Amino acid sequence: MNALTYMAAVQLAPHRINVNAICPGLIETDLMRSVFDKRSADTGKTADELLKELERSIPLGRIGDPRDIASMVVSLSGASGSYITGQTINIDGGIIMSWPNFKPVSRGGIAIQYVPSLIVILLCCLRGD
Repeated sequence: MNALTYMAAVQLAPHRINVNAICPGLIETDLMRSVFDKRSADTGKTADELLKELERSIPLGRIGDPRDIASMVVSLSGASGSYITGQTINIDGGIIMSWPNFKPVSRGGIAIQYVPSLIVILLCCLRGD
């Protein structure tokens, strides 16, 4: 992802287009909640119990909120991001910095593991004068 973002930024910079990648970690969404609801049946624990266990493995101690991602998108696409290009930004509560020491939650044969940069938002912003 780093190389793709960098190459796109270099190619598009002469056209006044900034390119940055956002790599979200575990973000509280309906889809994530449904995955934990399904896994709770296999483990005998509630989805909330499984999420609490996972939160203890995240250095900042919480699951991300969609607003964590949105605020970075707004920042990069606004005036404060006008001199930022070619960057890959991990918004994951510190999981990537603790890799490979990250310990996935595993109970009853079910592993809940984070895969870094599984979802990537490539943000391209055309800059005016």
